[in-house]
Amino acid sequence: MKKISVYILSLLLIIAISVIAQDSYFKPCKAIVTGTTPTVRHIPSAGGNVIATLKMGDVVNIIEKSKNISEVDGVKDYWYKVELSNNSAGWVYGQFISFDINSNTEIKWNTVLQDENQKFTSIEITKSGKIVIGSESGHLFSSSDDGQNFTKMLPQAPGISIGRINSTLTIKNTIWIAASGDLNGGLWKSTNDGNTWLHISTSQGLISNDVNDIVEMNGILYIATNKGLCSTKNDGKSFILERNLDMKINKLIITDNIIIAGTSKGLYVGKDNRWLLGRDAKVWERYNSKTYNMGSNVYTIAISPKDDIYIGTDKGMAKSSLLKLSRWTSVGSKIEVNSVFVDKSDRLLVATDNGLSISRDQGRFWVTYKEEHGLASDKVYRVLVSPVSGIIWAVSSDSGLSYSE
Repeated sequence: MKKISVYILSLLLIIAISVIAQDSYFKPCKAIVTGTTPTVRHIPSAGGNVIATLKMGDVVNIIEKSKNISEVDGVKDYWYKVELSNNSAGWVYGQFISFDINSNTEIKWNTVLQDENQKFTSIEITKSGKIVIGSESGHLFSSSDDGQNFTKMLPQAPGISIGRINSTLTIKNTIWIAASGDLNGGLWKSTNDGNTWLHISTSQGLISNDVNDIVEMNGILYIATNKGLCSTKNDGKSFILERNLDMKINKLIITDNIIIAGTSKGLYVGKDNRWLLGRDAKVWERYNSKTYNMGSNVYTIAISPKDDIYIGTDKGMAKSSLLKLSRWTSVGSKIEVNSVFVDKSDRLLVATDNGLSISRDQGRFWVTYKEEHGLASDKVYRVLVSPVSGIIWAVSSDSGLSYSE
């Protein structure tokens, strides 16, 4: 019996030594800063004193890793000790660095539509791969050959030209434009490839001439405006105002017969409630969280192939699952997000005023591309990936349109 006890004790000791060795094993290496301005603390804890800040894109020497994983604002990661320029060292949270420092040159970029007279504001890529670009001045650019050639047009109706283009929606042979402007905003529609246009505004019953987005589900168009959400079943001949959504609607997305709205007052999800409110009525539920970088102003929404939902806000990006929207976690650093997109390979792309950040592991490691890497500008306004060619397209307002080789 005594021999058995000694054997078991020896085995446990060997296992413990092995675990300790695995936990403490770490080779000093280099890493790249992916957060905007992450803080460096004197101990591996969010409660540590801030002794320095880092800049996105900095390459730092990592000399030590914390023994335990910590959870900060819903994110679980290690702390890493970095060398500082003043011969000192401090701890930075792992969420804000990446060890994939050589990936910044992985994607080569080209730029088209560099026109100092144009400020590009929207991009749509259809299922067939057609690219449609909108501008602040109301010009529309379209390409059916992966951006090799673009056709330029200016939507006009009798006596009026279109205002700022915020988004477009192509349904078969019909082009819809969501535009803003006192008189020349609203909805614009063409059924003949842009040769002639119909202008629909508040004069025809639209609730606002400032239209930010437009989507279609089951033959019904849903229109996001500065004064709320409305819908039309008859191509704009009449409109129905959605209840309880009388705020600015920035973005709409459709998934599994559910409408998700990013608004100036948070994220709303609309589901059918035919039993209580009528056949086409929807019940809207607001989702908010005390997550570190989940702001109340939701600018952009993306759904992944795995049914994860990402929202870009005025305070950063947050993530949840469509199966459990009550739980949210922070993704990336606390920075205003202009646009977010998830492609069919589950690659996450985020457009900000500090470049285009790409993650292949749901936000654990990031690679950030800027003007120095070939983008038209550090300020990236919109990003999409062609479902046909897989090419990344990044809109940089007045600096042109960048695309990956």
